[in-house]
Amino acid sequence: MYFLKSWRDARLSVAIFAVPILIMLYGFLRHAPADIGTSSHASTEWLVTRGLSIAGILLLFVGWSLGGDGIGHDVAEDRGAFLLTRPRSRRFFVWSDGGFSFGLMAVLAWGLTLLFVLLALVHIIQFPAGMSLSPLALVLIPLSGLIFAGLIYAVTYLCTMAIPLDKTARVVSVAALIAYAYLHLKAVRDWGGVTRYLFPSWWVDPFPYQYSSAVAPHVWLELGARVIAIVVLLLIAQVVLERREIRA
Repeated sequence: MYFLKSWRDARLSVAIFAVPILIMLYGFLRHAPADIGTSSHASTEWLVTRGLSIAGILLLFVGWSLGGDGIGHDVAEDRGAFLLTRPRSRRFFVWSDGGFSFGLMAVLAWGLTLLFVLLALVHIIQFPAGMSLSPLALVLIPLSGLIFAGLIYAVTYLCTMAIPLDKTARVVSVAALIAYAYLHLKAVRDWGGVTRYLFPSWWVDPFPYQYSSAVAPHVWLELGARVIAIVVLLLIAQVVLERREIRA
């Protein structure tokens, strides 16, 4: 039943994700075939990463929306007393929210990638002669997008646990994300030495421009570090929820 409730809360986010994709699909069908150009330095994987990253911005919105629709939202709306007095531990709701949200975002991320592959197979999208997309790209590109959206989700989810007002929590999460992005740019441009590594980018680029068809060094280590960050944020959210007083 709780998963059905999660789906009902997520339907609007999925619709907002799907509508621009359908518009993009209509554009491809109308102007097919669309050629993917490449230079002597850029690989097909790099170009596809950039193309799907633009569409993947919608996935970040889904992560933010799902993060704000969890049990913290219900507590803020005075529905938490009913949910949290059921014969289940509070951690059940945290990890149920997380499991459903990451499952849904994974379906959207790989679904978008498979749609791209399907368009290529039916020649609506065409690669240059002699070039193709490596199978590893079909794993790493959506996985990188999923983990990026997962970080957005985890930050927002934690804010809904720590801040009693639902709308305020969503605004604070956006402010925190913008502030972190600013500090990251500041560290890259102005700070030297070790301090520039204090605010790493949340996005992992598996196929940067300077690499032809090779995976970026340490990409799995970088992805793993971000997964650990997601788990830590959700564990903190669990601790906050377990200590939070719920009005009857």
